[in-house]
Amino acid sequence: MMLEEIPAFSAMFGFIGCLLIVALSKILGRWLQRREDYYRWLRSGSGGGEQG
Repeated sequence: MMLEEIPAFSAMFGFIGCLLIVALSKILGRWLQRREDYYRWLRSGSGGGEQG
């Protein structure tokens, strides 16, 4: 039996794919997130950047 023969397979496949994309983006967002004062800390640290 081919998967395309299942009623509404394309809709279910698309919905599940969308859910996976949202879940992956949330995981990546938490992993890549910076602290709220990241740039303030970077300027006051030993970065040697411009003050101000």
